[in-house]
Amino acid sequence: MIVQHWRALTGNVHPDDEPFFASALHSFNLDWPPPAYIGDVNSAPFVLLMMNGGYHPQMTPEEFPEPASVERYLDMLHNPRAVNPSSVSAYYRASNYEQYIASGRLALVNAVAYRSGKLSDEKSNCRLAKRLPSTLKHQQWLRQELIPQALAGKRVIIAHRNSMWKLRQQEHQHPNIIFTRSGASPHLPKTVLAILDRGTYVFSPGIWWIGSMMNLSGSDVQILQM
Repeated sequence: MIVQHWRALTGNVHPDDEPFFASALHSFNLDWPPPAYIGDVNSAPFVLLMMNGGYHPQMTPEEFPEPASVERYLDMLHNPRAVNPSSVSAYYRASNYEQYIASGRLALVNAVAYRSGKLSDEKSNCRLAKRLPSTLKHQQWLRQELIPQALAGKRVIIAHRNSMWKLRQQEHQHPNIIFTRSGASPHLPKTVLAILDRGTYVFSPGIWWIGSMMNLSGSDVQILQM
């Protein structure tokens, strides 16, 4: 669903989103293809939910030094696969989860595909983002594909910045849906990294978590259990 949606992108704005941007005041940067997702969004066993792509007036243009880099970025969206995220944006060099995206174990998906300075502080951008067809498509994908996969024990959702996803902790109490409760940090909690390192904590219906990692409901991460 989500990949098929973005395969319609040939420039910097999805055709479905164009009339919404044209008719609204906003400060989204639309000079480059949007970071809707990074990594193998179709197959990665762990999916990291984030808010939107960041924009920096100096760093972002450096990610697209020549026309070929734009084509490579579009191909990454049209044909998602494991990539070194620091080759996509220098922002990820400072993160502690870069290696998991590069290995194909983790995919990152933004609720809002387009770049801005700090969306949580941008009221007009937030109003527009909630109306964008691409945002609604991402939310639909979460509800109709990703959550059912998690409940079936096929994937794990890591909700790091979940407000734009409209995903509430009380909604699905299941161990495959992890809320980090540290969305203000660019890093994932160590407890979540431990799960990514082991790579085996994918739960099927009726199977409970047993072992030394069971008590992970501390201040930085909450594992919801059946």
